[in-house]
Amino acid sequence: MAIVIDESDLEPMDNGLLIPTKKALVAIHDRIIRESLSEQNVGHYGMRDDSMLDYLCHKLKLHTYKEDNAANSYYIGTEIFFQIACRHPFTDGNKRTAYVASLFFTGVNLLGVRNSLEWRKAEDAGKIVETIARWGETSDVSSLEKMVFESGIIGKKRRPLGEGDVKGFINHFLRNNIRVKVGKNGKEKDGKKE
Repeated sequence: MAIVIDESDLEPMDNGLLIPTKKALVAIHDRIIRESLSEQNVGHYGMRDDSMLDYLCHKLKLHTYKEDNAANSYYIGTEIFFQIACRHPFTDGNKRTAYVASLFFTGVNLLGVRNSLEWRKAEDAGKIVETIARWGETSDVSSLEKMVFESGIIGKKRRPLGEGDVKGFINHFLRNNIRVKVGKNGKEKDGKKE
């Protein structure tokens, strides 16, 4: 599926990053629903809470970004993924939209930092997205807690999972699936030379 976003639907930041507008996020959602309807006759257009998209775009716009645009790229993807998957602004397709929009904006911003990315197919992406969304709906931590602990992001003796832990896991997931390729003049990892 090709995602095409009109340049006017992207908000350029002073540091060169691109953040989504509400219109861009709705366009990604509508493309996903259109694809689902044509392939599987499944999906519904519509908004459940458009103020959540306003909040997300506003939060991304006002965030104090670091000098490291690669880290900023993963932050943008993490926030998009978390807010859409856990807050459910659309009537249908929230998990698919969260996944595709986060990959899209992480990738677009990383390409602004480096011109070559490696996209890894996440074998368990569906399970991860589903588990994060379930946590957002009910704060059911058992399945997500197991994934987070297995990833090694936080220790097993730590307090119950919170929003920061879930965002850390999403960031880890994005970093493992979208990486800056190794260049000729030295290794690069996440947009930084090692």
